[in-house]
Amino acid sequence: MVYFLGAILYHHRTLRVRQSPPYLTIREPKHDEDEVFEGNARYEGYCADLAFAMAQKLRSVYGIPFNYELRLVKDGLYGAKKTDGTWNGMIGELTRKVRRRTGWPQKVST
Repeated sequence: MVYFLGAILYHHRTLRVRQSPPYLTIREPKHDEDEVFEGNARYEGYCADLAFAMAQKLRSVYGIPFNYELRLVKDGLYGAKKTDGTWNGMIGELTRKVRRRTGWPQKVST
């Protein structure tokens, strides 16, 4: 198990997510605040909380520097097979190895 964690999680990971309350929503500023949220702080909900808790646990208990980026799927779908045999949604982005330019090393999570 430790080998698995060490081999896989040392790199930055992109977690593809779909906006779906209460699992994940875009965080809105409170009334009368001009707050601007960036990075993973833009999101709230169960998936955002779970990713944060996993990263904290891996860092504090196992000493693994797990960095992640939550990224909304472009078409907002989970994924369904299309008539031409390709997939849309999260599954499609993973099978097509979709990458978006960021400052992080370009890795595709599977």
